[in-house]
Order: sequence, then structure tokens, then C-alpha cells
Amino acid sequence: MLNIDSIISFLKATSHEELIPQVRKLNSNKLQNLINQIFQFQKRPLHHFKYCLPPLTPSSINPPSSLFREGDPLIGNEAIKNGKVHAIILAGGSGSRLKFDKPKALFPLFQDKTLLQLLEEQVPSHLDLTILATQEGAKQINRSDMIIQSELPYLTHDYKWKLNHDGTLLCGPDGNGALLHILKDSGKIELWKKQGIETVIILNVDNPLLPPYDPHLLGVHLSNRFELTVKGYAKDESDKKVGSFATYQDKLHIIDYNDSDIVNSLKYGNTNHMCLSIDFLERICSKVNLPFHWVNKTTHFNGEDLPIFKGEQFITDIAPLAKSSGILICDKKSSFSPVKSQEGIDQIRARVKNLLNLRNS
Repeated sequence: MLNIDSIISFLKATSHEELIPQVRKLNSNKLQNLINQIFQFQKRPLHHFKYCLPPLTPSSINPPSSLFREGDPLIGNEAIKNGKVHAIILAGGSGSRLKFDKPKALFPLFQDKTLLQLLEEQVPSHLDLTILATQEGAKQINRSDMIIQSELPYLTHDYKWKLNHDGTLLCGPDGNGALLHILKDSGKIELWKKQGIETVIILNVDNPLLPPYDPHLLGVHLSNRFELTVKGYAKDESDKKVGSFATYQDKLHIIDYNDSDIVNSLKYGNTNHMCLSIDFLERICSKVNLPFHWVNKTTHFNGEDLPIFKGEQFITDIAPLAKSSGILICDKKSSFSPVKSQEGIDQIRARVKNLLNLRNS
């Protein structure tokens, strides 16, 4: 049973002794809020709570290998027909950049259909989805097929934690790479294996042009028996903030767009649509702690904007862990129009309209 002494020990272990005087002054209700929060934190490895830079990306990278221009849709459709695949939609983003006060998944993009609905309409009736949502977003999305993203404390620019008025630590979602430990703790992988699932597909909610169950992507993945297959495209001058593919020591790496000096020299961009063999997913969920990327953000605290570091794990960091991998290069116009902000939204709506007309013709 946790008590104030347990909290103080946790703060000391994570090098945040500066909060101990504030914790000692909390009333019983606020102290219980903090105890409940730290109970969840104690399930995580201790290094998740310390500021550390992610591993530096090596400068001696090479262009990606194992590129494919097409996949065999017959193989992919066979796996879909037999229910051997399961898709996870990453729906943790907020709608703030879209000037939308709800989760991005609920943004009405076309004919009052939300981003999530546009993806769901492409799912065969006999298949299911799992949706990864933030704790706050899950309340509004409100579905039974969700798994909830975990949170970690924000760091101020002097590497301190902050206490909210209710006694809890100021926190935020810890990135889509947290999916690994969430799946491990939820028992989902064991359930899927019992159901005969052999391939898990992961994609973002903000790209309505991507069919979650893409037979061409599955065709490349299954025919080559890859552990990981990702969908990419040839970049153009507009692709300034897009993760990109490279190889280092014969392993596929997906370089984050924040490493601009590197990604600007790389030819192929990442759509964040990927297939993983269930055995690969099980292996990395049980053994791997992905690195943290510390990103400059601004959050609201006590009525003011507070500059913070937000620690995030990226699902793309699983790429070099695969023993075998490939990339399906697709047409950008028909496959990659992520909804990030209001900029270019009309063009994306036009592409969605054309896609829907094509499907219905």
C-alpha cells in the first residue's frame, strides 16, 4: 500500500526531491490523487522518468534497401479473407493545430465524416480494429475497442516536475511507442495469437487515404516473410517535416523529421503504415524499451503557457530491431495526405472525394 513515505522514496529515486516540501503540505484528497498516479508510474522502468537524450543517429547512413514498387494483392487479400490480420489505429493526436477542440480522430473531414470514420469504412465487415487513444481523448471517442495511452510527467526547462492544483503531477501522453508496453500489459498479443492473427498492421488516424487493410502492403510483407514492412513514397520539395528511411549497419532506420539535417538528404518518406509479424511484435513487447525523444512543447499550467520538455517514445524506432524488413513505395497523391493543420485541408478533401468516387464507381 502506497503512502507518503512511498511517494518521497519515488521522488528521490527519480531525482525530484524539490517536490517533497509541497507533497508534505497536500491534504488527504490531493495526496490520494498523487498516490493513485504514482501507483501507475511504478509499473514503468525507472529510466522512463529521467531526462536523457535518445541515441544519436549515426551520420554514416545509406539509402534504404529492399524497396518494392508493388505487392501481390492476391496474397494480401487471402490473409484478409481468412482473418489473419489485425489493425491498430494510432489516434492519440489532439485537434489543436486544426483549431478543433476535440481529438483529431473526431475531426469532420468530408461530408461530416470524421477521420476515424473514413478509415473504418475501409475495413472489411469481418475484421476488427484496435484504437490507441490518450486518456483525455478516450473519454470523447468513447468506444469499447480502445486501448489507453499512458502518460509521463512533463519537465520544465530546468528539468523539474510540477504539481497541479489537485496534487497530481503535470503530465502528458508519452508517444505512440508506448504501444509496446500497453500491449504487453493488456494481454492483447496472446489473445490475437489464439485467434489466429499472424500480422498486425499499425497506421495513423490522420491519413484518410490509407486503407487500414492494404492487400498490396500485406502482399509484400507475407510473400517475403518480413518481420516488418512499411509503406513509403518518393518525397518532393513540400516534404520538410516527414520521417524518412535510411539504413545503418544493414538495418532499416526511420529517421524522425526533427533530424532535419539528415532527413532532407533522404529520398523516401514514411507514411507510418506498417505490417509486423505477430512474433516480431511479441518479441519486442517483451524485451524492448524504446528510447525517449525529448521534444520542446508549450503547455497550459496555472493559467499560463509553460515551456516544457515532453518525453515521447516513437513506434518508428522499432525498425532496426526487425531481423528482416522491406519498404513498399507507393504513389504519394493517392496514399499520403496527412491531416496536420488547416493548411492544405481543401486539397486533402478533394483527394478524399476522388477516392470515394473511385471506390463507389
